[in-house]
Amino acid sequence: TGGPTLPNGIAGGLTLGGDLTLDTNGIYLGGTGSANYLDDYEEGTFTPDINLGISSPGYTEQKGNYVKIGRCVYVHLQVILDGSGSSTTNDFRIGGLPFTTVPTTSTENGNFSLMFSGFNFSGITANMYIYGNTRFNETNLAFYHLTSTSADDIKGNEIGTSATVIVTGFYYTNA
Repeated sequence: TGGPTLPNGIAGGLTLGGDLTLDTNGIYLGGTGSANYLDDYEEGTFTPDINLGISSPGYTEQKGNYVKIGRCVYVHLQVILDGSGSSTTNDFRIGGLPFTTVPTTSTENGNFSLMFSGFNFSGITANMYIYGNTRFNETNLAFYHLTSTSADDIKGNEIGTSATVIVTGFYYTNA
């Protein structure tokens, strides 16, 4: 429904220190071009969950925080499993991200670093990297083993039902 209402007498906008401009369209940082327009800022919480790779998981803790600036969403989440449920050979996924990710035609699928305990990675080698990224047009994170020759999905039976997963990273949305 439009930008902010400006006080009487500031019809053309208000520039503060040359780098911040407020007009009836919104806030501009570092200039008044479309690339400088801050169209969205939001902070909040969400509840991450295991939605693939472990059937009927139980949780000791599920918490997530996010900051959305424009189209970029920064997240930090922690999931602690309580040992119930059963691992499967399906790909391991954490769902419940606060915004749907970009569609498959985009190259903006984000990147995530993770800390974990309780995992049972068979075949881990010294030159293996473990990382996460978003699934296109979903609210899910996927996890992979990366070697010099392949990137393979991490399976639920490599996670176990008593794992702790802590993830920090960012992704893009069109929301």
